Amino acid sequence: MVARMDPIKAHDVAIKALSRVKQDVKLVIVGDGSFSSSAKGGLAHSKGASWRASLEKLAKELHVEDRVVFTGYLGKRELEAAYALSSVVLLTSKIEGFGITVLEAWVNKKPVIVSDGAGVSELVVDGSNGYVFPSGDDKALAQKIEQALKADTDSLGSNGYETAKMCHLERACERERAILAEVVGEYK
Repeated sequence: MVARMDPIKAHDVAIKALSRVKQDVKLVIVGDGSFSSSAKGGLAHSKGASWRASLEKLAKELHVEDRVVFTGYLGKRELEAAYALSSVVLLTSKIEGFGITVLEAWVNKKPVIVSDGAGVSELVVDGSNGYVFPSGDDKALAQKIEQALKADTDSLGSNGYETAKMCHLERACERERAILAEVVGEYK
């Protein structure tokens, strides 16, 4: 899971789901800080740090602290390595305009499990290039994690990769030009 430390990212839902998952898996949470805790233009308070502390407490209460890893910020190389080592990538946000994490996962040929609160969930074909679960529903997320771990993750990741290629700006512009040419052609 790659996301800044902010309650809207719903890391807590992922931790609760992990406590329900029977398989011996780890939840790796990559990211730190929060837009509002940035010293450069933000409110400069410890929102991200306090959220992480509450997540660590939750993991301990649910007896999964040994299965949850907080990496903090990772540079590009380390982030690529984290994706490479992942079986599945989660996006659990309560609400998300798009969700670039999903494209990053797909570019690395990793399947995704995405909250329906994320705009990118519209690109996920359940069981083909990933899975979608109802935002905030840790039980449903746990079921999707177990389903994904039993699935052909290579195929899911490859299908996700093909979906990601369709999101490239040049491809979108080509499709837009073709549509406009067709419409203009009808009026000539």
